[in-house]
Amino acid sequence: MNVHDDEDFDPPTEKQQGFLDRHNLIPDRQPDFYEAPSVIGRFIRSCRRLAPTARQKHFLQDHRLWKEGMTRGEAFDLISQCKAADESERASER
Repeated sequence: MNVHDDEDFDPPTEKQQGFLDRHNLIPDRQPDFYEAPSVIGRFIRSCRRLAPTARQKHFLQDHRLWKEGMTRGEAFDLISQCKAADESERASER
């Protein structure tokens, strides 16, 4: 039940609310602090199953890491690893 009175309601954090608003999640009611992470998590998991964006594909092709059939989540993870390795390499050169 999502009916709440003002004294028992714990609103989402500012970041949670910003994410919910940007992605139009639960536009018909105000989720609370405890429901927001669950809603956000479901949204992110569904996005990770989508096809990679054009920018992700281009980045991975430029780095010779592209594999046909990748998901957006797999592409994100691989790009994150690639950028972390680049940053680590740059730090060791200093």
